[in-house]
Amino acid sequence: MKTLYATRALRRDNLVGPSRRVWTEGGSTRYLWSKESVTRAMNYVLREQGPDLREPRMF
Repeated sequence: MKTLYATRALRRDNLVGPSRRVWTEGGSTRYLWSKESVTRAMNYVLREQGPDLREPRMF
């Protein structure tokens, strides 16, 4: 249910258009079968995705 509300908030704040698909299911699913793979995935998420996105400008 949270996805529904997140999508509504994005549309309400004009951050995505009314017909744009926001979320996808299983588009990039990776299975983490070992402790090492979980550690590598966590490292990627925390340190290797690039800089944080800017805050949206308020109108």
